[in-house]
Amino acid sequence: MAEQERALIAASLAANSGRLKDTYEALGISRKALYEKMQRHGLDREKFADPDGLRAAD
Repeated sequence: MAEQERALIAASLAANSGRLKDTYEALGISRKALYEKMQRHGLDREKFADPDGLRAAD
């Protein structure tokens, strides 16, 4: 179960280029919950950030 949660969060971070607000809104959880889950699963938002700092077109 924990690995599934980690994979879901990682996929959402990747889809949102590491943007936490977009990620926690997409997952339907609070900012605090996302931070706690990221820490628990050893996820670093910088690993998912867009190196050019550009947002994907909607």
